[in-house]
Amino acid sequence: MAHNSDYIPARDADFDGWFLNYKNDAAAKTSGTPPVRTHIPAEKVTALANRYDAWHAAYSKMLGPHTRVDAEAKNDELKAAKAFIRPFTAQYLV
Repeated sequence: MAHNSDYIPARDADFDGWFLNYKNDAAAKTSGTPPVRTHIPAEKVTALANRYDAWHAAYSKMLGPHTRVDAEAKNDELKAAKAFIRPFTAQYLV
């Protein structure tokens, strides 16, 4: 069995909780909670929060009866979220 060293959870439910914590941590660290990360622009933290909101809205539709279009939208939001998170992490959280 291959070991997955990716820091982003693979399962949607795990990703949703992880992304919420990630977003909240970034917001806290840029608003004064130690260790403060003053080098992260506020607009990037807002963009991260907006990306989470879009992901979570699409993911939430999957928790009940849903359509193929809902599933495609969720997958699109997942790709967009990961595409935002990876460079955000590399640029600001290393």
